[in-house]
Amino acid sequence: MGGKSPYPEEFRKDVVALCRAAGGKRTYAAVAAGLGITAESLRTWVRKENESQVQPGRREAGVKVSDSDIDALPMHRHRFHGDWNYTLHPQPRDTTNAAKDPRSAGGPSLQLCTGSLRNPELTGMPEPALDELVDQLAQKLDKLRE
Repeated sequence: MGGKSPYPEEFRKDVVALCRAAGGKRTYAAVAAGLGITAESLRTWVRKENESQVQPGRREAGVKVSDSDIDALPMHRHRFHGDWNYTLHPQPRDTTNAAKDPRSAGGPSLQLCTGSLRNPELTGMPEPALDELVDQLAQKLDKLRE
């Protein structure tokens, strides 16, 4: 297992090109059988070739993305935890009349009223239990302030 491949690099590249030229009409196994190699070898070569090429519109791992790039995405921020809970839509949004801060453009305000912060969906506990917890913590906070 592992080690140097018995097939020259040029042969592997030609086989990958042949596989791509089939355009998905032939399986790796069918292409590999016709060339006397294993389907797993062909899969590995195709995967390595794909990884070695950075495709347009894709970013390499570790590349920083600016806030303006994120704001330009066709994104819908969800009601709770909008910074990490969101949906990216397949269609780019029209930004010609966009507000200066896209997070506030259209849709509900990100400023939640205090009542919605008591929502069991957000807190994970019923309102009476939340009230009890708040009372307990308020008492402890008062003691710390003394």
